[in-house]
Amino acid sequence: MIKVEYVMVRHMQRIQVVVLRYVKALMVIIVTALASFATSAAVNGEARVSVPSERWIAGAMLVWAPLALIVVASPVRWLEKLLRSEGAQKTTVARDRELTELEEVTARIVTVAWVCAMAAMVLLLVHQSVSTQGKVAVVSVMLVSTVSFAAAVTRHFIRRPRRRWA
Repeated sequence: MIKVEYVMVRHMQRIQVVVLRYVKALMVIIVTALASFATSAAVNGEARVSVPSERWIAGAMLVWAPLALIVVASPVRWLEKLLRSEGAQKTTVARDRELTELEEVTARIVTVAWVCAMAAMVLLLVHQSVSTQGKVAVVSVMLVSTVSFAAAVTRHFIRRPRRRWA
């Protein structure tokens, strides 16, 4: 009887992991779709992408990257908050490899995208003429994105123990 209960609990936990991954993936897809709509507005059927459109695309990616990182980690934070509200002193949800695998992969992809978008924005700012108003907007987006990304990365990586990829 105990073995049957153990098997049922194990399968229930696996189902919860799958559902959590689907929720995370759905949330990232929604954020990515919004970023795609924002970038497609910049292109809008032009034969060649203009420099302001390139800045718009890079800016959208700079906003998307930290937002995607925050969104993908949200379900795990919700679970931890729920467990703590129910009286748990310690939770290991954030350390569970199965629950955070999608976060780790997304974090790597988002980091590469953010670095590329930041490099593109710097190159566009340095090598292309921009009005004063445009410079203020570009620098503002870069600063907000940098602060948001640093906060998201700090929350994601610093609060968790380092893991080795097997």
